[in-house]
Amino acid sequence: MLLFSLDSRALTILSSYHHNADTSQHLDTVMNIAITNQKGGVGKTTTAVNLAAALAERGLQTLLLDLDSQANATANLQVPADQGSVRELIGGERPHIYATGTPNLSMIPATVDLAGAETYLAKSADAEILKRALEPLEKRFDYVIFDCPPALGQLTIAALVAADYAIVPMEAGIWEMQGLVRLMEVLERTDTKLLGILLTRYDKRLGISADTHNQLTKSELPLFNVKISERVAAKYAAIAGQSIIAHNPTSDIAQQYRLLAKEVVKYAP
Repeated sequence: MLLFSLDSRALTILSSYHHNADTSQHLDTVMNIAITNQKGGVGKTTTAVNLAAALAERGLQTLLLDLDSQANATANLQVPADQGSVRELIGGERPHIYATGTPNLSMIPATVDLAGAETYLAKSADAEILKRALEPLEKRFDYVIFDCPPALGQLTIAALVAADYAIVPMEAGIWEMQGLVRLMEVLERTDTKLLGILLTRYDKRLGISADTHNQLTKSELPLFNVKISERVAAKYAAIAGQSIIAHNPTSDIAQQYRLLAKEVVKYAP
């Protein structure tokens, strides 16, 4: 039984975005990826942290950038942010890059003062501030992963302008699909390619999960093959201040993030 469906306008917007997004190109240099969704609670930070950890596990030099003033990714990896944060990077200063305790994974953390960056970016009216600030760092890394805030504000726009691709974690549901339409319109304006939609907190036993998957397939948007399950292991890892890859490497969800990294890497061999 179909629980919901998108109207024709929404499907047109999603389908037209897909035709403008060429995810078949391979990059010869660093790959900047924004993990973004304006809706909170969809596993965005969990995905940013654990995708970064899974890429690092493959021997790829990875930089995780925490752009959320809640600083959950920073807390998740127990980075102290005592020698500066991403706020300095946005302000044009040379940032301190922290080791995370995971080989090949570095981080520029966030603190609560990042909240003021929204006003700073709005006043500057310069959407390429972050893009320029990252250019001197990119030769050091294979991947830069942005953990964006749960809003379509100035920080998110700056991240999308700086990113080559976006990954959109989302749960199953009609409101999540409607929110996706709005996000696709923003990606179109920032000229950010959609690498893929990642279904999170996925439960194949629920009809809403199947309906969401069917609607995404109908839209022809790129969709990752792997789906991220709801697992308590992710919460325990965050409490322990580690990625799932480090804290519980044999868990189902750790393997799911490894499969996500494998899918991502095929676009940047």
